[in-house]
Amino acid sequence: LSSLRAQDITSAAQSMLAKAVNYGSVTAVVGQIAAPDAEQLRIAGDHIRDHFNSSVVVLAAPIEDKILWLAMATGEAVKAGIHCGNIVRETAKITGGGGGGRPDMAQAGGRDHAKLEEALQRANEIIVEQLKL
Repeated sequence: LSSLRAQDITSAAQSMLAKAVNYGSVTAVVGQIAAPDAEQLRIAGDHIRDHFNSSVVVLAAPIEDKILWLAMATGEAVKAGIHCGNIVRETAKITGGGGGGRPDMAQAGGRDHAKLEEALQRANEIIVEQLKL
């Protein structure tokens, strides 16, 4: 069962690669993903982040009544100005929650599913602001 779930999340992560957008030297992948739990969400984030040399990944996973937020960045993206903790702190706040973390990895939670699209859009804006583009 766990290998089947890993296959599902890897497949979902693979399809997220199509959402990649280049902001200068950093590739950003921002979006909603179907992940059953925080561990699977991290697996997806790792898969997407490791696909690019310089990348930031911001994923939102609606799980039951919550939204799990995950942001991950490569060392190159952090050097370029990305701070994952600041990204998820703001996206989670928009969705009625909180959290934070390090420049290269952060997690947060939210509850307001109606604000999910707005928060994802804001994540892209924050990335551009952090990269000073």
